Amino acid sequence: MSDNWNLKHYTVAAGLLALYGSSVCPFIDSLSRLQIVTPIAAFFALGLCLRYWCRQRFTGNNMTTTRPRHSLYIECGVLAFVGVCIAGYNYAALNFPLESGLKVLIGVMALAAFIGMDVMLHEELLVGKHLKEQRIDIAFASYRSSFSQRSLTLTLLCVLVVAVVLVLLVYKQLFYLASQNSIADVTQLSTAVLFESIFVVAAVSGYLLKVLNSTSRLMKFYLGNQQDTLHAVSNGKYNSAVPVVSNDEFGEIAHHTNLMIRTIEARNAELHRTQDATILSLAALAETRDNETGAHIRRTQQYVKLLAEHLATQPEFRDQLPPDAVELIYKSTPLHDIGKVGIPDNILLKPGKLTDDEYTVMKTHTLLGMQALDAVEEELGTSHFLRYAKDVVATHHERWDGAGYPAGLAGENIPLCGRLMAVADVYDALISKRVYKPALSHAEAREIIIDGSGSHFDPAVVEAFIACETQFAEFAQCYDMAA
Repeated sequence: MSDNWNLKHYTVAAGLLALYGSSVCPFIDSLSRLQIVTPIAAFFALGLCLRYWCRQRFTGNNMTTTRPRHSLYIECGVLAFVGVCIAGYNYAALNFPLESGLKVLIGVMALAAFIGMDVMLHEELLVGKHLKEQRIDIAFASYRSSFSQRSLTLTLLCVLVVAVVLVLLVYKQLFYLASQNSIADVTQLSTAVLFESIFVVAAVSGYLLKVLNSTSRLMKFYLGNQQDTLHAVSNGKYNSAVPVVSNDEFGEIAHHTNLMIRTIEARNAELHRTQDATILSLAALAETRDNETGAHIRRTQQYVKLLAEHLATQPEFRDQLPPDAVELIYKSTPLHDIGKVGIPDNILLKPGKLTDDEYTVMKTHTLLGMQALDAVEEELGTSHFLRYAKDVVATHHERWDGAGYPAGLAGENIPLCGRLMAVADVYDALISKRVYKPALSHAEAREIIIDGSGSHFDPAVVEAFIACETQFAEFAQCYDMAA
């Protein structure tokens, strides 16, 4: 905490102690203002020096969870020392009775409790922010302090301070009244008790509000960490964690929240592995029916990802292709020809060109694939992955000009993932060797793709293909083209 803040804290405490002393102790009240203020100011100045030394010695740069507790001990210890010094001075130099010194100590320790709690809360906030910035979690096992108990202690302290000081005020006035006989004096003393009681309640309320403000800031920090992490997790960022920076209920909540997040992350990862395994199993099933399809699946998956990542950098496609959408499209593309599992062998494995009737049957693979995914969706419920997979399966043979199949969609009515798959599918078919045709070179396939811009293919996707053609050629070489 800053030196200016400490000076203000001690200056206010010294002023309140002077007013308190003259209010509850008739011996102090008999002194002049200078006689009251001088020793209090001197001993509080000494206390500030002692406090500085203690903090350098016992806290210093120690930004751990012990710092707030040590700060509380230092504040209470230093102010207790100041109270003893003032009471001792009054006893030794002014011959005040021990009763007067006890009243001074009661007032000083009440101030020490409020100041100590405020400093402790402030230090706890500083330590929490430091540990959060350094990404350090405390080794949390079970909390040693209780935030609720501290709140209860503060409430009891306020009640106790008000009750004790009011008793002392009344006692002092009764002491004074015992030496007076005038009714006017009784009225005057009653008024004095009323105003002094208002002063006590106001002083305690002021410190209470200061402590509550520090408590509010600390709770805002803890709850803000919790809210930020839960918001991130709700958006799929399972690598988030709540900083565990306290040994109280908030630390326990943070600890168990992190355990919950790790459990969700593990189960989510297992779900993704199961999904990937299912996709690969279905792709492998297609590969057993058509050897050409297996390598085709692996290559087209990479092509689609290249196109999607490039388009994601363009302003007009950025909203349609966030990173999670690109990943889902990438994972769903292996299923684009899954419907071919339902095509008869005499058509699927025919070594020559298909007849018109056979080609009509072959085109039904998009509908067969859709029916299979519809059955999965009906059984398991919908998901982002299934929606992308269904779009890829149903629309990768649609054309930009509306001359494709099965629905004859045109332009932007074709889902973007289907438009991406159309370019990837045709490019790979062109550069692949078939029994009824030789493999074309990349340059030849490139010209055909460019010629199809605006008729067969989305012009924006063709532009992305041109921008990524070097990577296309490299990926094509990564797999056995004869497979």
